[in-house]
Amino acid sequence: MKMNRISMPLATLAVAVLATLSGCDAMDGFFNDSSGEEQNKAAENTGANPDEAEISSWETYVNGEYRFQLKHPSDFKLKEATSPSPAISFSKNGKEAWVIISPEGGVAGRPIEAPLESEQVISGKKAFVEEWNVGTGGKGKFLLYRFMDPVEDWKLCGESEYCYHIELVAPVEDDVETARKILSTFEFIQKE
Repeated sequence: MKMNRISMPLATLAVAVLATLSGCDAMDGFFNDSSGEEQNKAAENTGANPDEAEISSWETYVNGEYRFQLKHPSDFKLKEATSPSPAISFSKNGKEAWVIISPEGGVAGRPIEAPLESEQVISGKKAFVEEWNVGTGGKGKFLLYRFMDPVEDWKLCGESEYCYHIELVAPVEDDVETARKILSTFEFIQKE
């Protein structure tokens, strides 16, 4: 059967009215792709977040002097240094990937190329971030974070490009994700 210009819109309208009257929301999928919303709601309802499950099994490090804490997997080992300035590092096999916290400001060697610059909020404090691609195929990351907001008992680095508070280095793509997860657990602890 051949439809003319008028009968096509009428047929579409009739299908929409029938779908509405029958309580069917089949047309919703036609006009609005809500599959992503439904998947998000399903994930919310089950409470399943694979990152949360993984992170909940990690060890918690608490530093009372500089009042922060973070979680790290057991294969990222803790090392505290006092010279040349206090630094707390978590490294995988001592050299493969690491996260270093430097409350009094650290000085890092840096790639020659210009970094990608951005701002990020970490535990409620604004930080300036410099990011370089490193490693095989440029899939690894080297990131330096400098808090722009004052943090009690932490040195304020100011505008010096050689002063940073957090260094994240992960030459291998898989370790980049883990190092970012470690940093995502970083929190300042309030004075009691």
